[in-house]
Amino acid sequence: DMADTTMISRRAELQDCNNSFYKGKVVLVRVDYNVPIAAVGFGGEDVRQEMRTRHTHIVTDDTKIRASLPTIQFLISAGAKVVLCSHMGRPPADMLDLSSSERLTTKFSLHHVLYKLVNLLENSSTVSFSQDCVGPKRDEAISVMHEGDVLLLENTRFHTAEEENNDPAFAMALASNCEIF
Repeated sequence: DMADTTMISRRAELQDCNNSFYKGKVVLVRVDYNVPIAAVGFGGEDVRQEMRTRHTHIVTDDTKIRASLPTIQFLISAGAKVVLCSHMGRPPADMLDLSSSERLTTKFSLHHVLYKLVNLLENSSTVSFSQDCVGPKRDEAISVMHEGDVLLLENTRFHTAEEENNDPAFAMALASNCEIF
């Protein structure tokens, strides 16, 4: 019976809820950070080894990252703990077996987006990175977040379950310890 049906004429937006709704809550936000990157060449011995091994690529077009900023900034100002997840490219099967630290230097790591995101947020928040999008390391990173913090998760496609028919177990693992999606 259509008389008992509520019709929604527009999609819900974050601002439809009072800021206090988000305060202190862990909010998982799916963003599109599948952005173009380029390899960075380092010369000279004065460059720290850590920079050579971790910062191996830079974002060449930040349009998609900039598009996510209003949502992230709204949640930061509301006092949410913002957890960002995305994919970047399609890592080949042999990369799926790499350790989380080895993944950081591949062109598929969202770690390369972290530097651009921090700069675009202009120190308005503490931004950190989890080397995995699911599991105990990620859960620990969430547990130490404060209101207004941002946590960028590693590429969801480093897990084969991400593309396997919307695997419910992977979805549950991704959403664990998050209160709003």
